[in-house]
Amino acid sequence: ARERLCSPNCKVVPRRGCQFATLVNSADIASITSVKDWRGIDLSWFNTLQDTTSMVFTKQYGFRFSSCAYTEMTPRVQVLPVDFARDAVGIWKGEKRTRVQARQSGVVHAVLAS
Repeated sequence: ARERLCSPNCKVVPRRGCQFATLVNSADIASITSVKDWRGIDLSWFNTLQDTTSMVFTKQYGFRFSSCAYTEMTPRVQVLPVDFARDAVGIWKGEKRTRVQARQSGVVHAVLAS
């Protein structure tokens, strides 16, 4: 679209952007995405069947992440820098792994993208 809609000397604003991610621990998220019991029946074994790899937006559960209490387990890490004036749309395909060092021990319940 850039080649089709822009003149050769146009300026793209903003020129660059960046996606960041932080691993977080949240009892609020855990309580919404797991089961404990129902009428005295222990259902906790069903938690072993949880899908922990699919991307889910908290809005799908009827709330916003900003309303949850959480602890950042890692520093905010750059995961996808983008130069809007030069990069092609296809740069987002595939997989990227990033090493991070946890600030503390615990369970990671979510990835906070910002």
